[in-house]
Amino acid sequence: MATNHSPLRLNNLPSHSTSTMSTPTPLPPLPLPAGITSTYIPTPNLHYHILHAGNPSHPLLLLLHGFPELAFSWRKIMPLLAAEGYHVVAYDQRGCGRTTGWDTRAFSSVDLNSTTLVRLVRDAVILVNALGYKDVKCVLGHDFGAVVASWCALIRPDLFKSVVIMSHPFKGSPALPTNTPNPNPAAPSPTEDIHESLANLPPRKHYKWYYSTPTAATEMDNPKSELLPFLRGYFYLKSGHWPTNTPQPPGALPNSKISLPTTSCHSTHPCAKLSTKP
Repeated sequence: MATNHSPLRLNNLPSHSTSTMSTPTPLPPLPLPAGITSTYIPTPNLHYHILHAGNPSHPLLLLLHGFPELAFSWRKIMPLLAAEGYHVVAYDQRGCGRTTGWDTRAFSSVDLNSTTLVRLVRDAVILVNALGYKDVKCVLGHDFGAVVASWCALIRPDLFKSVVIMSHPFKGSPALPTNTPNPNPAAPSPTEDIHESLANLPPRKHYKWYYSTPTAATEMDNPKSELLPFLRGYFYLKSGHWPTNTPQPPGALPNSKISLPTTSCHSTHPCAKLSTKP
């Protein structure tokens, strides 16, 4: 199989390398399935922690995790993708896991421009270059990673040849703020302001806004109650047993209500649409 990159630079890096890692304390090796290696890729941008599987001479698949997740979340699917003829790389994104080099100062001192979607795409591009690849066969994103993956394909279609997104839609790029042709002069239909709605149900706040507050990280690191009661209440709230939930039995809704247009292909095998095999 022809390679699309120069000799892979991670070949010279030991697994579980910690020599230039800037974490406060050494971290133990991850419990990984056979065939997956944990290593670090140092760059002037970030000190990336990556998991990789498969032959480095094969086309690259880049996996982007969601929130709150890590590259470790991909461990069960990576060997399956590698077996289909790919080199599979998952990395801890900026601010997550064992990747270091991002701004760890107090919230009030951090430039939030360092965490924009364009910056996260730049992180992916720098990693691909550091790995020695000229292009990426497919970038796959789950949850928040789907947003980053979508922007990777939009901003650098020359580098990211295809994209798969899971559990999060891509809303498209924002319209230009001025001098934009408007083929439909009719006033747009009003949309619900979720923050206004939540304000009527105190003390509730949209979770994304909460995660962006200065105190969120400290409160999550040092919760007032244990994780078990939280998860128990959370899953109860989402279940059919919660009094205000009204789950619908199969067949209760007409097909027209659930038949939505889609561009995704589903299969019982995670590699069915990516296989390089005839």
